Amino acid sequence: MATSGIRVYMKNKPDKWGIKIWKLVDQKKKFLYHFDIYTGKKGNNNKVENGLGQKVVLKMAEQLPRGKLFKIYADNFFSSVKLVEILLKEYYWNNKKTVEKITNQLK
Repeated sequence: MATSGIRVYMKNKPDKWGIKIWKLVDQKKKFLYHFDIYTGKKGNNNKVENGLGQKVVLKMAEQLPRGKLFKIYADNFFSSVKLVEILLKEYYWNNKKTVEKITNQLK
């Protein structure tokens, strides 16, 4: 088996080592707008990378054609209060479960 320097450890996955590929896909049209391969943290520190989910979602959302309405769906890995605030201003965030969860945390 070939090895790669971009393999990352994912503790919650059945196969612990793999390559993370972020994708922006139109689910109805089966159209891939953009993808990115995660190559690891930037820099030489060993700190946990905070805001990775937010960075990914915003980078992907920038690739969407302007002037059209899009609903952005994501799982809890990509969710944060700050991200939801940005998406509510710039885009239409439609992850009811996550929005409710975050709203309850703010109370």
